[in-house]
Amino acid sequence: MAKSFIDLNSEISEHINSKDKISVKSSKINSQLEKYVLKIITEILKKFNQEKYIEMLYTITKELAINGVKANQKRIFFEDQ
Repeated sequence: MAKSFIDLNSEISEHINSKDKISVKSSKINSQLEKYVLKIITEILKKFNQEKYIEMLYTITKELAINGVKANQKRIFFEDQ
């Protein structure tokens, strides 16, 4: 079962420190999901003292996610026709 963002936020550092695989699945992008992804990226890069890449990596990740959602919506739309 999916966990709430509040539960996930409190566990991010623990998962990163134990080198667990983190995967995010969503059918839409909203501000809460964006904040969650930013926190994941920030925590990982802080661990390796690479905070200078946070904005760049976040922008790339966000654009890829948006493009993926759009592509899936188009696929579903055109399959129905």
